[in-house]
Amino acid sequence: FAFSARLPGRNVGLIGWERDLTERWNLALSAEDTTLGTTSTIPVVKGRVPDGVARLTYTQGGLTLHMAGALRDVPGSVPKLGRAGIIGATYELPILGRPGEITAQLSGAVDAPAYIGSSLDATIVSQVLTSADSSRGFSGVLAARREWTDELASNLYVSRYQLTLPLANQATGKLKIDRASANLVWTPVDGLKAGIEGSVAWSRVAIANRAVPASLGGRQLSAQLFIERSF
Repeated sequence: FAFSARLPGRNVGLIGWERDLTERWNLALSAEDTTLGTTSTIPVVKGRVPDGVARLTYTQGGLTLHMAGALRDVPGSVPKLGRAGIIGATYELPILGRPGEITAQLSGAVDAPAYIGSSLDATIVSQVLTSADSSRGFSGVLAARREWTDELASNLYVSRYQLTLPLANQATGKLKIDRASANLVWTPVDGLKAGIEGSVAWSRVAIANRAVPASLGGRQLSAQLFIERSF
């Protein structure tokens, strides 16, 4: 997917260390700055120190497990410790007699919304959330891929994004996004890829005393054609 099913997929400023622990286990540790990212548009307060992130990956045959955790400094009149976690798996298996794979993933965050959801979800959340908001939420995704021929493959996924904002006077704001996406990808030769991708989402935003664009509620559609050449 142009908006990848394995989430979060984003660019950040980082310095990291990676090591194969065994033939099947890999560990990566990094210090990251999400405010330098080019794909995440969710408002984020720059911490006094970079975020600390640990990633652990396990592979065996057609199975891949990935787990990660992040801690971030949230400055303010009362400094907070933001945290996020993710767990997921990808399994390669035949689907209707052709090669395929299934991916499932669940992530959660407290005062670290940049670590959950897709780029499409972020375009909605960025119009509602402010950098001063406290938040807690989760995102989940189930995706599948099938290769129809050696050159043609299709992908689809369904996801749920949910964010809760504790507000003043015991009020609570909520944002939910349900999404389904599919694409068809043609790879005639190595290094050349083209396709079409579409997405439909249903969003519900309820935040008291905050102006929310009417266009953010209800059904939203997106589509794109793409071509990619690697050298």
